[in-house]
Amino acid sequence: MEPYYIHTGVAVLASSGDGNYGVAYQADSLYVNSVGGTALVKDTSARGWSESVWSNSYGGPGSGCSLYEPKPSFQHDTGCAKRAVADVAAVADPTTGVSVYDSYQASGWQVYGGTSVSAPLVTGVYAAAGTPAAGTYPNAYPYAKPSA
Repeated sequence: MEPYYIHTGVAVLASSGDGNYGVAYQADSLYVNSVGGTALVKDTSARGWSESVWSNSYGGPGSGCSLYEPKPSFQHDTGCAKRAVADVAAVADPTTGVSVYDSYQASGWQVYGGTSVSAPLVTGVYAAAGTPAAGTYPNAYPYAKPSA
C-alpha cells in the first residue's frame, strides 16, 4: 500500500484516529502527515484560547510509536525508535470541535469532532500555503521550524 502515498510535491494527510494511544496505518506512513487532535478552552490570553491534547470520554487522538515504519530523517525525538505519530494536531474534541449547520438530519447547529475534523482543517492550511516545492515531501515541513 505504501506506493499510493509516495508523491513528491503533494501533501498527503491522514487522521491519527480517535482511539487514544495507539498507531494506525496510514497515519504512520513515512510519506503521510499524521494529524492528531486537541481540545480548546476559552481563556483571557491574547490568543483567546488555550489548547491541550484531546482526551475525554469521547476518546482522544491516536498517537505513539510505529511498530513497523522506520523513523524518518526529519523526526529527531528520542521517545520512539521508529516513526512517531502524530506530526501535527488541530481541534478534534467533540465537545469543543467545529460547528456545522445540519439542515437534513439534526436540523440545526451541531458540534462535531474527532480527527476526521482535524485532518481536513490541517489540509486547508496546506492548501492556503500554496503548492509544495517540487521534489519535497510536505510531511517534513512541520519539522523544519519546530518552534513555529
